[in-house]
Amino acid sequence: MNFNEEDIRSDVGFVCIGQAAGNIGLLFEEKGYNVLYINTSSEDLALLKNAKHVYHVPNGEGCAKDRDKAKYHLANDIDHLLDLIETKVPQKNVFVVFASGGGTGSGISPYLLNILVEKFSTDEDGELSANPAKLFSAITILPSDSEPLQPAINSYSCCKEILDIENLGTVFFIDNNSMEDKMKINKVFVNELDTVLSIPALHKSVKGNVDKAEIKKVIFETHGMGKILCRPRERGTAECIIHDLKDKSIYAPASLNGTVLYYVMSTTQDIDKKSIFVEFGEPLDTFQTFNEKNNIVLMTGMSFPLDRLKGISTRVKAKRDKIEDSYEGLIENGLIDDVSLTKKRKKKVTTTTTPTGEVKRAPKKSAMELLAQYRR
Repeated sequence: MNFNEEDIRSDVGFVCIGQAAGNIGLLFEEKGYNVLYINTSSEDLALLKNAKHVYHVPNGEGCAKDRDKAKYHLANDIDHLLDLIETKVPQKNVFVVFASGGGTGSGISPYLLNILVEKFSTDEDGELSANPAKLFSAITILPSDSEPLQPAINSYSCCKEILDIENLGTVFFIDNNSMEDKMKINKVFVNELDTVLSIPALHKSVKGNVDKAEIKKVIFETHGMGKILCRPRERGTAECIIHDLKDKSIYAPASLNGTVLYYVMSTTQDIDKKSIFVEFGEPLDTFQTFNEKNNIVLMTGMSFPLDRLKGISTRVKAKRDKIEDSYEGLIENGLIDDVSLTKKRKKKVTTTTTPTGEVKRAPKKSAMELLAQYRR
């Protein structure tokens, strides 16, 4: 499918990092989007049949869920990766897709996103540019509670880094706890996001329209979490929409503080928006149009899913003592003397001393400077 220039989908691209993201990328590429696949594993890339833009990170043999190894590969290839993204993904609005619990995607994506935002989206003062070369949004996958402990550890660390990125657009947290069939979750998400992006081109009404600038604003220029719901005509009441957003959503639940900056709605009939606002939050603005087939709701600028992430942390801590106990015998026998995976580290505060002897917190380092510690 080729999108016309008036369709925002023609100016939307995807950078998919790691195996899980590759599966999602293939579904978007089938719909006509431009996708760049990045992986440290050539074996994973070989499974991407008919993928157009594929890149194997030099010297990569996979990361075996080791986030530091992924950062090492990124640090030694960052300049080439930035050039590659600029040339292979010329679109101005870019989604970076990754699984938070893996190795390659989890390790590379937060640092890469931070660098991309600093390079293409911000001005000299570190603020979102009035005319950015590119804007970025993130799509990440949270591991289910049935998965092993390492993905949970990786996911928490990855999401913590993502939440610290300033001027990043909407983050969609796909939650693998939502259903057992992960491939079905992927299909639901791809169809929902594609449906939202198609609204300006396909949904027209004398009662109101949603244009490209509004979609761009609420997704790529709005910080926070996003959720989408698409339901058939017969589930077009406020009651059904509230129920499905709360109980049948593929996304991580937002923290319950009633924060939603924007709603985009394309519905088959007028609905009781006030009931939805009472449940999820009064918005700064709502963009509304109508269609004859589906009821579509996009919410952005939501609070991040801190309760879900804290739940991951709680699960890790609950099993940490057991893991340390299992290693205790090895320590006593002299086989190992430390288990860095489960040890808490004190957070270091970097300070600097002025010529007058005053001690101050050191200036915040750029993402590129932070990444430099992983270079060979």
